[in-house]
Amino acid sequence: MPVLLKQTLRASAAAVPDARRAVQRALTDAGLVDTDLQEAVALTVTEAASNVVRHAYPQNPGELQITVTTTRLWLEIGVDDEGVGFQPQDVSQPGAGFGLRLMRRYARQLCVESGDRGTLVTLRFRLPGGAVQ
Repeated sequence: MPVLLKQTLRASAAAVPDARRAVQRALTDAGLVDTDLQEAVALTVTEAASNVVRHAYPQNPGELQITVTTTRLWLEIGVDDEGVGFQPQDVSQPGAGFGLRLMRRYARQLCVESGDRGTLVTLRFRLPGGAVQ
């Protein structure tokens, strides 16, 4: 599985647009310039990175890692942190869970793995035309 991007950022407000731009640049460099794909990726990466900044490190600063890989048919993006983890009951709060619904809407597949050693959000998108150039 080719790795288009693997980048670690400090989990701060500035990391959100930095993560989005890094992923978009990696897609463009790989020839993945489909507008619909670029927009869906930008929106979901922004949401996943924002969640790390807002929720992962309530006490001490931490990092987030963005990984972008491809197969012949799929683009896969991982947003990973080593924060406090994500609890399903957290989305029962008013207004919570909107970001997960948004990511589910734009990614073909969304997987959230979380525990006391952090959270990994994996977003999968079907590649237009089926291949990376």
